[in-house]
Amino acid sequence: FWELIRKIDYDITRARERIEVIGDESSASLRSTERRVFDNVNESLEGLKERIRELQENSGKYGEQLKTMESVVRGLEHLAAEWGKESENAYGRAEKREVAESSNGAPAAESVPDFSYLLLENRYRGSEEEIAERLKIYPEIFKGSSSPVLEIGSGRGELLELFKAAGVEAYGIDIDKAMAEIASKKGLQSEVGDALQYLDDAAPRSVGGVIAVQVVEHLTREQLQGLFENCASKVVDGGKIVFETINPRSLVALSSNYFRDPTHIWPLHPDTLEYMMSLAGLKVKEVRMLSKIPEEAQLKEIPVETYMTPRWRSTVDALNRNIQQMNDLVYGYQDYCIVAEVGSRG
Repeated sequence: FWELIRKIDYDITRARERIEVIGDESSASLRSTERRVFDNVNESLEGLKERIRELQENSGKYGEQLKTMESVVRGLEHLAAEWGKESENAYGRAEKREVAESSNGAPAAESVPDFSYLLLENRYRGSEEEIAERLKIYPEIFKGSSSPVLEIGSGRGELLELFKAAGVEAYGIDIDKAMAEIASKKGLQSEVGDALQYLDDAAPRSVGGVIAVQVVEHLTREQLQGLFENCASKVVDGGKIVFETINPRSLVALSSNYFRDPTHIWPLHPDTLEYMMSLAGLKVKEVRMLSKIPEEAQLKEIPVETYMTPRWRSTVDALNRNIQQMNDLVYGYQDYCIVAEVGSRG
């Protein structure tokens, strides 16, 4: 009996040991399987994230290309409509030419607008809706102006439309005939001419205010000096002066926006433009940075995780400070404007 008891006890002990070994092996196998599954899932997720990032980048790139194509199409549609109207009046123009030729003995020259710069605007500067959204900050600055405000280089008339909607009396002068025609056909007060010469000829204190958006970078130093001096003498006391231009402190703005336009002469640093305006007697009230580049287009900072040691946290913080400085240099604000005021001559 006792031998049987001992044998049973021995068999039970062996069985328990065997069960424990099987349990350990099963647990190890399960942990190994879980780890492989986790690694595979994690690897798949990383690949999926990378693919999503690529799709987002491509989406942004193709979205910009689509917007550019839409702008070009709008410009071409507009030109087609204009040429259609021109063709309707072809016989009338031909008759006028015949009359001019018969009276003067020489063919009459016909002025045809050059639409090349208009197409450049449509392609790269943005649609009229986008520009209007950017310019909506300006009517408030000129609210309550005692005399009409002059916009130098009024272009397609986006800002003049905003002035009109805000009840600010304004008119524009643009040297580009095609641009001026576009604005005039919208019912806006826009004419073809040299705005700098217009200010030269204007009577003292006869202009309510002056604004020029993306114009000063097209002017020489002598023209800028004359413009600022005329603003100081021809604009009414207390009248506002606003100049917006490309921010050369942003490498993206300088390389993509400034150098894309072959009519630009020289980029103007905010300090330089402010100094030149002050030197002419204008009271600079504000330098405002504009057109911030979206954060998703900038360099990404490294996240600081909770498990990081103090040494790693310090390293990541230093890297992030450098990333911030790089973003400021490369992806800084694309434009800026300077708001000035004409002081009272007492």
